[in-house]
Amino acid sequence: MNRKNIGKKISRCNGYSLFFIEPKIFGNVDYIANELIALNSVKEVGVTSGKYGFLVKCKPYDKREMEVLKHIKKKVGNVSKLECHYTYMR
Repeated sequence: MNRKNIGKKISRCNGYSLFFIEPKIFGNVDYIANELIALNSVKEVGVTSGKYGFLVKCKPYDKREMEVLKHIKKKVGNVSKLECHYTYMR
């Protein structure tokens, strides 16, 4: 199968940051998800399985982004951040 040029590059992926959250305690998922979505720059919260319990989609380069990171570390658990630059789609 020729995999050359299968995906089309979208110039920007609408710019967002992704936070992968490893909760300190697995407890009330609804409570944690609602606490995360209530933060101003958070656009979406996904509940996941595996190492990370939550995936948070946030506006990039938002001045409140550091507040989100601090809040997550203090209240929820460990967090890793990725920034989306480009998206490839079929």
